[in-house]
Amino acid sequence: MDQIEQHYITQFHSAWEHLTQQMSQLFAGVVSRDTVNGKEKSYNQIAKTTMRLVTTRSGQTIPQERDLTKRWVRPRAYDAVDWFDEFDDILLGTIVKPTSEVIQSHVAAYKRTLDALVLNAAVGTAYTGESGTTGTVLPTTQKVAVNYIKPGGTPANVGLTLDKLIKAKSILGKNHVYEDQNAEGLVISVKQAHLDDLLFNVSQVSSKDYNAVQALVNGEVKNFMGFRFIRSEENPWVDEANDVSAAVVWHPSAIKLVEGTRKTHMDVLPQQNHTLQIRTVGWMGATRMMEEKVVQIACDESP
Repeated sequence: MDQIEQHYITQFHSAWEHLTQQMSQLFAGVVSRDTVNGKEKSYNQIAKTTMRLVTTRSGQTIPQERDLTKRWVRPRAYDAVDWFDEFDDILLGTIVKPTSEVIQSHVAAYKRTLDALVLNAAVGTAYTGESGTTGTVLPTTQKVAVNYIKPGGTPANVGLTLDKLIKAKSILGKNHVYEDQNAEGLVISVKQAHLDDLLFNVSQVSSKDYNAVQALVNGEVKNFMGFRFIRSEENPWVDEANDVSAAVVWHPSAIKLVEGTRKTHMDVLPQQNHTLQIRTVGWMGATRMMEEKVVQIACDESP
């Protein structure tokens, strides 16, 4: 029986497990949502006005000039496609064909795409004007520089700090954007590296701030300094070549996310030897509605 080892078998697990990935939609409840059934949609906006001091009795009435603008969103189609050969059922043997797992993976990809659209809309170019062809970028007044240090300090490239959070809060406060304007309050999307830096940069170990940040990093709390913290490793880069990424702050009314209908199709393709195709499609887009309600915080991620 010396050759019995040649007959040992390798056992294969019959089910499938998803590799580590973001499966849920992180920003589902912290944006303004809408639907769209056409190639584009415009939103009418009216600027603020001020009262005029009346200095003349029975004087001439002078109408005020009112700025009326449009903000546009143009959704696009996205899909995810997988094929199964007609003989896969036989060739997989006892292993179950992962059709349901593939559909779950498609749904997760759809949700991650929605989140990416939100972040890109927050800090990217928005389109305005009568026909939606005028690009509007996030102004420098809505950005916290990577080397920002509180007044009196020496500027230096750093990650996320309390000083930067205070500066972002100050920018929004001066724009009359307050937490109580929406039940969800202000939102900040951060990477794990940002939270690590925030904890590292709070030097007083015994301080109240350190304990609060530590609880935030540990996932014990989600709110700090009036911000609702949401972790996302998909945060955009400010300067990827120099390892500078963005923590993004916004008020829920600042971002408009539009969706068409998400559909998953399962079809047999005769022209592909009766291959089973699973295809999930979505129609979606996002835009920034107001620059004054968004702040980009540049954070150094270099080693």
